[in-house]
Amino acid sequence: MLDYERLKQWRFPEIEVAYGPTDVMLYALGLNLGSDPLDERQLRFAAAPDPSVLPTMAAIMGRLGPWMRAPETGIDYSRIVVGEVALTLHRALPSQGRLTAKHRIVGIHDKGEGRGALVVVARDLIDVSVVRGFEQFGGLI
Repeated sequence: MLDYERLKQWRFPEIEVAYGPTDVMLYALGLNLGSDPLDERQLRFAAAPDPSVLPTMAAIMGRLGPWMRAPETGIDYSRIVVGEVALTLHRALPSQGRLTAKHRIVGIHDKGEGRGALVVVARDLIDVSVVRGFEQFGGLI
């Protein structure tokens, strides 16, 4: 059974992420961009010296491991389904950088006896290379 109070107080470790142009290009190639070597719209992501970053790359950066497997959560991991993912960008990601991912549970919604629950986790990606302070890249991821 879910322990709602324990889940509401759950603390996640911060996750540091460093990435560069090679990571950006591999992500794009993994999505099949660059399959047409004459399409400049694709090549700016997959083969440029300073490649553009696909906005969806933020969705894979700083992800948590399978934290819901911990017995203290009361979650039956074998029944987990990802319901949706949302992403809010405040500016474009540069082709290289260092980010810190901070996670928190922002909602727990019981769907009733035997029907499960929705656990909503937010991830903020913060650019640690910004000298004048923090800038957020992410919203709910």
